[in-house]
Amino acid sequence: MYGEPFISYEQLIKNVLSYCDMELKTSLFSNYYDAIMKAHQEFPVFDDVMPCLTSLKEKGYELALMSNTTNSLMKYHLLKMNNIFDYVLTSDETKCYKPNLEFFRLAEIKFDLINKDHTHIAKGYWWDIVPAAKMNWNKIWIDRSHIKAGRNNEKPYTIIPNLTKLTLL
Repeated sequence: MYGEPFISYEQLIKNVLSYCDMELKTSLFSNYYDAIMKAHQEFPVFDDVMPCLTSLKEKGYELALMSNTTNSLMKYHLLKMNNIFDYVLTSDETKCYKPNLEFFRLAEIKFDLINKDHTHIAKGYWWDIVPAAKMNWNKIWIDRSHIKAGRNNEKPYTIIPNLTKLTLL
């Protein structure tokens, strides 16, 4: 969007806020950068996440997290989730953002997914399910918004409304 192959998440937020100010001829949005970054640090974990992750871990599954965020923001989220993940990959490491297939290729290498039976579980349909389908990965879509939409060329995938249903699969 800004003619660069990759810019940091922090800079991306600054650019978007500046663009909003420019388009609306104001200086209002840029003033909220610190508050937006603090909000990112404080995002709560959905109630169903930790029981599900703990159950999967107890059953011997390895857990990997792929996120469009930065390492500096991710540390707050990992602490909230008791550092339960075996592997983490962020945009800081990939120098690209999901749904870019390069993000998924780098995850495949870092997590050694070629040699493992794995399933990609995600809320983000366009950012996760679509590229996971292009990678021929098994996938489960957490349709928290109850959209129940999708395109046939990403199927097959399982749809669940939240992670409490994952333990029933």
